[in-house]
Amino acid sequence: MRNPLLGKALCLAAAIAAATSVATDAAQRTCRFTQRDFIANWGERVAPDESAEDTKELQFDLDNGHRISRSWLHQRPEMTGTWSFSNCRITARGPDNMTMTYRFLGSDRNRLVDVESGVTYRRLR
Repeated sequence: MRNPLLGKALCLAAAIAAATSVATDAAQRTCRFTQRDFIANWGERVAPDESAEDTKELQFDLDNGHRISRSWLHQRPEMTGTWSFSNCRITARGPDNMTMTYRFLGSDRNRLVDVESGVTYRRLR
């Protein structure tokens, strides 16, 4: 005996997957950011009850044609590596192939989000 709910669930899952793929493709085609937009110093957003010393800072830089990424945790050096730009995202690579991916939050060029953790960073002036 065939389960009609299972069939409907599978159809719904396929429709969601197709819509997600189309939305992702459209977002990649309409990316209005360039790698230059990401080159800056970034600081983790701090809650009102947290000290700025307890946060992480990021830097994406271009030095003589080389893409350098740096991070600091608790105001101490954490990682130095490289970065790449693709599909409107920055991927930082550190030692042992550790990777972190960041993208702008919506259309705001002053806020980055870590794609995996959801942590938000603001552009430092």
